[in-house]
Amino acid sequence: MQPNNQVPSAPPPIMPSDNHSQYGFIMNPQTPVKKSMLSGQSTKQRILIVAFLGTIGLIIVAIFISILASSGKSSTTDLVKITQEQAEIIRLSTDGITKARSQDTLNLSTTTKISITTDQVLLIKQLAVLKHKVSTKELALGHSLQTDQQLTTAAQDNNYDAMLKTILNNELAAYQASLRSAYNSAQGANTKRVLASAYADAAIIIGTKT
Repeated sequence: MQPNNQVPSAPPPIMPSDNHSQYGFIMNPQTPVKKSMLSGQSTKQRILIVAFLGTIGLIIVAIFISILASSGKSSTTDLVKITQEQAEIIRLSTDGITKARSQDTLNLSTTTKISITTDQVLLIKQLAVLKHKVSTKELALGHSLQTDQQLTTAAQDNNYDAMLKTILNNELAAYQASLRSAYNSAQGANTKRVLASAYADAAIIIGTKT
């Protein structure tokens, strides 16, 4: 009797388990393609989208340029104001040179005029670099008629020297404050250098005032 040669039955099919479905992205790494904003859109819709994005971009650029321009204008305005303060201090010290009675007031007036005039020339040159030409009329806007009246009254009371020193001290203190503020908001290294030098000169004058 010959043995029965039975063909083994086929194994049952392997059903995908939860693990297979969970890690199927490893076994079948097909990354889904991301569709662009313009895909599937009609030509007209694409043109509208591009035009919209372009308009947004232009608005952002315009805002940025406006901020930069506003900053530059503000900085220039501050510098012009300082040249006006310098002009007033120079005018007062010039008056002191001709009217001072004491030697120390004469020395103070002379030192102040030379120092502030030098700093004013440098600042006006820097403003020219920044495309702003300072006119004589613009400089004269710092002229104080009230100060003139105070000095006139003081001269009549034989108190000119003391009044001039007080006024110069106040003017120099306000001038220093303006220099400090302008320095903090200045953009360029050259502008900062000019302002720092002027501040140091003013400090020396105040320090030597008697």
